Amino acid sequence: MECSYTEDALAETLGVTRQTINTWISDIRARQRTNRNSIIIHLSRLGWTQEKISETVGINQQ
Repeated sequence: MECSYTEDALAETLGVTRQTINTWISDIRARQRTNRNSIIIHLSRLGWTQEKISETVGINQQ
């Protein structure tokens, strides 16, 4: 799900600084990357090809 709020709008709505919003977003993205990487490693250990993993996870093979 994508959010249509800008960082400035979120900061104003929540009563925090834009820097705080950036920190929250970067933490969320880091957790998402970690989760995605765990899935990739798991699928690789199951013998999936890089091509199939990239299709499933939604990233390019590189």
